[in-house]
Formats: sequence, structure tokens, C-alpha cells
Amino acid sequence: MPKLIVKPKSTFIDMTAMSDVTVLLLTFFMLTSTFIQKEPVVVATPSSVSEIKIPETNILSILVDPDGKVFMSLDKQEDKANVLKLLGKDFGIN
Repeated sequence: MPKLIVKPKSTFIDMTAMSDVTVLLLTFFMLTSTFIQKEPVVVATPSSVSEIKIPETNILSILVDPDGKVFMSLDKQEDKANVLKLLGKDFGIN
């Protein structure tokens, strides 16, 4: 009986197509997915028991920054001009 000789086969598998499909799937899922938006911080404000209504006109806003600069804002332009003139007189500024 003759001896059978089995030729050894190569174990090399070409992975190029598989890597291409993986990259395509990865980009597809990255581009079509939507991320969950972060919830804004929920602030529980206390309820008001005051029946006095705050006026929406003639409001004076004063802001002080960490450097010590003071910013003032008024609703009416003529009131702002009068206040600036009075402050100028007090501090000697034109």
C-alpha cells in the first residue's frame, strides 16, 4: 500500500475585508448615534408667600465684580443721565 502524503495547507487568512467592514460599521454607528444630553441642574426655588408685586419698570441693577469694579444699570435713559451727573458732581468728574 502506498503511503498518502497530505500537503500542508497555509493557515494564513486575509483579514483585509473584515477590517474594512469593521471600520465601516464603526463609522456608521458613530455618525448615526445620538448622545444623551446632560440634564441641567434642577434648582428647587422656594415658593413666595409675599403678595407684593415687584415692579417691572424703574429698576436699578448694581453689579460688583471680584476686582471691585461697580457697574450700574437703569431702565430709563434720562434717569441714568441724571444719576451720572450727580455722581460726577460728588466725585468731581465731568
